[in-house]
Amino acid sequence: MSERSSSLRISPWRFVEFLLVLAASAVASAQPSAPEPLTLRQAAERALARAPQIAVSRAEEAETGAEARLARDASHPEAWLTTTPGYSSGLPVAVAGRAPAVAGVEIRQSLYDPARLAEALESAARGEIARGARETSTRRTLESVLTAYARCWANAKVVSAVKERERWFEAAVARQIALRGEERATDLEVERARLQLAKGRQRRLDLESEQDLNQLELLRLTGWPANTALVLAEDPLAALPPATPADDLAAARAADPELLSLASAIDALDGSARIRERKFAPVVDAEAQYARLSRANGYDQFYRKFKADDWIVGISVAIPLWTGGRLVDAASKTSASRDRLVARRRLREEEIETLVRRLERDVALAGAGLAVARQAEGVGEEEVRVARALSEEGRGDPGDVGEKEAGLMEAREQAAQASVEVFKARVRLLALRGEIPGALQNSGHATSDKPPAELQSPSRPMPHSLRKYET
Repeated sequence: MSERSSSLRISPWRFVEFLLVLAASAVASAQPSAPEPLTLRQAAERALARAPQIAVSRAEEAETGAEARLARDASHPEAWLTTTPGYSSGLPVAVAGRAPAVAGVEIRQSLYDPARLAEALESAARGEIARGARETSTRRTLESVLTAYARCWANAKVVSAVKERERWFEAAVARQIALRGEERATDLEVERARLQLAKGRQRRLDLESEQDLNQLELLRLTGWPANTALVLAEDPLAALPPATPADDLAAARAADPELLSLASAIDALDGSARIRERKFAPVVDAEAQYARLSRANGYDQFYRKFKADDWIVGISVAIPLWTGGRLVDAASKTSASRDRLVARRRLREEEIETLVRRLERDVALAGAGLAVARQAEGVGEEEVRVARALSEEGRGDPGDVGEKEAGLMEAREQAAQASVEVFKARVRLLALRGEIPGALQNSGHATSDKPPAELQSPSRPMPHSLRKYET
């Protein structure tokens, strides 16, 4: 055998090792990859992208926006290409408002029509109300998905704590049964331990059922695939920054989408009311027409200076003398609509003040409750440490360690529930102040480079004045 052929010989052990590596790679590739954890911001983005209530509000906003544009389009110029073929046995007269002609072109422009201008402003007011409703729906969706995320996070911690406590109850039952065998415990003590175990199991089942419902709600809000495990990536309370010190009432009123939309709508109705209240309200229209006439209709028999090319340019000015009460009723309707929006704005301002004061109290109380719960958790950890030390030295009761651990698990359960209450109160206060989008921009990782429009700014800017529609 040559040197070259001996150098290409592969050892049997190397060949087996190669096959094992290939098999391990195949098994690893066949195993499903771990699900990507869901961050707080990703949950918000997914909920905003699929929320049906936002889709309804967005469609209503688009509908009212199109209605407002349609009302403004009535004052824009328009052009028509016409043809009016016909035959006349006598004097040629207009057919459907036009003289018989081979072809024609008409250009019309409404120079000034108070009714149309007022209708455009009123349509713009309805559009602003729809815009505020859409942004209010967005805010409520954010509150719902963030609260559901926090509940799922806390449920997982609480269920874990309850399972730990249930294991201690099982050990306690076994210990009491053993003591009864040594005639150091009575049947009543055994049954009492069994009752504690039954209550612990019932508590676990209740919490697991609640956890399933909360996860179902979060899956529905985010559109998470049903066959994919839902893994939460972060503690929501730690991911949400605290509210910056500020005047909560002033910030809430400045960022409330309903108040912003009502202010713009009232501004538009004020302009409409001023137009409808004018005593002198002429309607001015301009029109230009060209028609190519035909001698077949007998024009030259009745008109000595007949020309086939007919031009006309003119302005129409119409001043209403009486309209059967239509103008007065329209002005009354606009005034009533404005009064309704003013009263609604005043009601909303009072609601915001009540909400702000209530949420400030809720944030303070929830924060105090969380501090107490965490203090109890710290005390429970110290009691467990001391009980274990005494047990190791043989100076403590064997059941003390388990009892202290059960107390610690209960303290952790209460701390988890208290953290949810703090999170809910803070989310509602931040949402009322218009700071939720800004807070979520710094939370976790986004699913795309560009966040949704609802997360790009804390609140929408004030719209341009609607007086531009008034002339």
